[in-house]
This record gives sequence, C-alpha cells and structure tokens, in this order.
Amino acid sequence: MFVLKNVGLRGWEDIYLLHSYHCDIRSSWEPTAEALKNRIPGHRHVWTAVTVPHLAFPSMLIELEVEVKRQQ
Repeated sequence: MFVLKNVGLRGWEDIYLLHSYHCDIRSSWEPTAEALKNRIPGHRHVWTAVTVPHLAFPSMLIELEVEVKRQQ
C-alpha cells in the first residue's frame, strides 16, 4: 500500500473495487478473505474473485488488482 500512501491516499480504506485472481481458489479463498478482514475490518468494497490457470510468474498463486478513490 506504499504506492497508495505515496500519492496521498490512506491505503486499503480508499479501495472501492477489488479483483482477485487465484490459481487455486479453493485453497486461497479463505486465507485471502481472512487477511483482508484483518487488514481492513468493517470495510466493504466490491470484490470479484476469478480462478485462472496461471499468473505472470510460476511462483505466483494469487494476484490482487484494486481501484481506489480519494475519500473526502
């Protein structure tokens, strides 16, 4: 979240849309959801999760893509 804070945003709190790409959604869904809940409790953004056959690098198991909006 360094990038978000570097441009004047708060971080996870300013995310309104999240896309997650999972190589194995059955094993990664729960840990991902739990990590997000712990990181930003009470925050409810739109979240789309998709299973993919592979990501950019063989060692990658999950990729997160976010859209943010500066909250007034």
